[in-house]
Amino acid sequence: MMSLFMSSPGEDLTFDFGKKSGDDWRVIVDGVMGGLSTGEKTLNKNSMIFSGSISLENNGGFSSLRAPMGTYDLSPYKTLEVRYRATGGVFTLMMETNRQFYFPYYALMLESTGEEWKTVKVNMSEVIEVKMGKPTGDNMTQKEMAEVIRIGFMKLDKKVGPFEIEVDYIKFQ
Repeated sequence: MMSLFMSSPGEDLTFDFGKKSGDDWRVIVDGVMGGLSTGEKTLNKNSMIFSGSISLENNGGFSSLRAPMGTYDLSPYKTLEVRYRATGGVFTLMMETNRQFYFPYYALMLESTGEEWKTVKVNMSEVIEVKMGKPTGDNMTQKEMAEVIRIGFMKLDKKVGPFEIEVDYIKFQ
């Protein structure tokens, strides 16, 4: 079952983890390249929790939770809103336009909030381009918004230790 909930064409595009299962989101960690970081997804009645621990051993340093590959045309939307709470460092809400990890992706950085829920709303034009974990100085264009193939969360700030982000929803308006 896909985690995507969309009322009808022309309306908000929402990943509402309190209304849809999120079962199709999956964890990908640096173990694919020999690292020792961990990650786990937990679903509850109102949200999705992504937790784990970052290790820099064996050239590690990232853990991610990602929606399935698909077509996510975000070009009709002007704003991105996410409601979350997080501990353990900076998280990235990422939008990928290519399957290859070395190609740029587009990101909204989400700071730790402790136990407090936070709602962040930004213009889509403020979403930044990132390549190999480093901002390029460019922002997401309409063309790139139309070519998104996967959305997800990534913990890659190289902060060793435990982390957790709980997400209520992601909304494109």
